[in-house]
Amino acid sequence: MKIAIAQMTSTPDVEQNCLAAKKALQQAKDESCQLIIFPECALCWAQHEVTIEKARSLDEWEKILLPYAAEFQIACVWGGLQVIDNGKIYNTSLAYSPEGKLLARYEKTHLFQLFIQDKINVDETKTYAFGRSGAVSFELDDFTFGLTICYDLRFPELFREYAGHDAIICTAAFTKKTGRAHWEPLLRARAIENQCYILAAAQCGVNELNGIHTYGHSMSIDPWGKITEEAQQQANVIFTTLSKKTIANHREILPALKNRRI
Repeated sequence: MKIAIAQMTSTPDVEQNCLAAKKALQQAKDESCQLIIFPECALCWAQHEVTIEKARSLDEWEKILLPYAAEFQIACVWGGLQVIDNGKIYNTSLAYSPEGKLLARYEKTHLFQLFIQDKINVDETKTYAFGRSGAVSFELDDFTFGLTICYDLRFPELFREYAGHDAIICTAAFTKKTGRAHWEPLLRARAIENQCYILAAAQCGVNELNGIHTYGHSMSIDPWGKITEEAQQQANVIFTTLSKKTIANHREILPALKNRRI
């Protein structure tokens, strides 16, 4: 299966982000991809007040998203949309089939907090409610995918819920400080311990409202922990191919998932 991973520098302007997403969708279609993955906050990347203002219900988001399915006929994972439900906002990834069917709705389990004295701090608990969904999977063309968002990457017990899946998707907006130190090693560890592909779509550049610098470096990692494709620090689309044979070979060589005792 051929996958597109879109790295974006999103803005607070939903329409502007939609134009960038549409260009990425066209690139994915031109490359005959079956799935494209967009990063966390793909269609609205803002600070607290604006995020709350721009939050939409699932029905309202689908009025924006479903026409893209009809136009491009590619399955999509929209990372970290601000979905309002019963007065609370959930950081939510939505997966759609090429026909526009909702395949999965995942709400971010772990909300990011970063406290650095005299510098920019981040506390997602002021904006979002903790996700209610737990681990969420979907199937596409006989491949199974698990969904996670950004800070979830630091919690291997969530990723372990996807043991046996073909791939785990991580949509993210990792800060530059934490990204330089932890992004690659955490992604590779999650691939190695679960013997599956990791598909990580990230924000890059600077959030124009709060000044937070993000790390970029969207990447795909194979079940052996090898980086197969990697973006750098600019908005870009990278492409990777998943292989059932590769997954099976690595699990046969080193049957760690079968050897689990706890």
